[in-house]
Amino acid sequence: MLVGVLSVLALGAVLTCGARRVLGGGGPGSNIVLIVTDDQDQNLEGMVSMRSRSAGSAGKFSSSNALFILSQHASAAVFLGFPAGQFSLPIDKRQLYEFDIRTPLLVRGPGVKANVTLKAPVLNIDLAPTILDIAGINASAANLDGQSFLPLMAPWLRKGSARPFFLVEHTGEGLSSADPSCPEMGPGLSQCFPDCVCEDSFNNTYACVRTLDGRDDMQYCEFADSESFVEVYNLTSDPHQLENIVKKVDPAVLQTMNQRLIKLQSCQGVGCRALST
Repeated sequence: MLVGVLSVLALGAVLTCGARRVLGGGGPGSNIVLIVTDDQDQNLEGMVSMRSRSAGSAGKFSSSNALFILSQHASAAVFLGFPAGQFSLPIDKRQLYEFDIRTPLLVRGPGVKANVTLKAPVLNIDLAPTILDIAGINASAANLDGQSFLPLMAPWLRKGSARPFFLVEHTGEGLSSADPSCPEMGPGLSQCFPDCVCEDSFNNTYACVRTLDGRDDMQYCEFADSESFVEVYNLTSDPHQLENIVKKVDPAVLQTMNQRLIKLQSCQGVGCRALST
């Protein structure tokens, strides 16, 4: 699960000797390549060749390189279809639901098996620790909230486990005065269309615990609004998040989720990684 970026970006970093040992090969000039794209339909081989040529190589991706391809999910179906069509929500990706928080991530490199899909969650904050880990740098000593997902990609190279739950949060935007496009709606709204469909609001500020531990597939969310509104979904029985089951869940479970959320929102660095073990 990664935050999309509205640009095309390619970054390269030379692998250290430690990284070449971790990945089981490679020599001087081996690269970690990170590509972020806003178009899932782009020719990836062409993008890699372009990146290789810019690095002065023969235009081919070496088997000793590590390649990360990230993409946002703003295709027409996701950007407009699911929010505006199926769920009658404003367009854009500002909601807590799966079609807003999930984005694609592809990884290729020595020691990483092909054609494997991981079920474990990976977050945007995990990219930096993973690249440091591949480069042979002790990422655990850095003050980073994320954790390396190298053990998930190549468990025979590094021991580790997937996080059982993680934080999802958004701070809603809103004007202190009424939007000129919709003066009758009052303050607190943002980016309103002429027909008074607004993309965001102050009370769309929320924080969630997303649990995905192999047993439970749930989401618990608290809104910072005048109602202290809570949404809870069981994605095993309700994958499209159509029924808020907050009034059906055991209060003890809700209390556990609330305390877990407080800890996730206040942790830093190693404290965040300790919560995930």
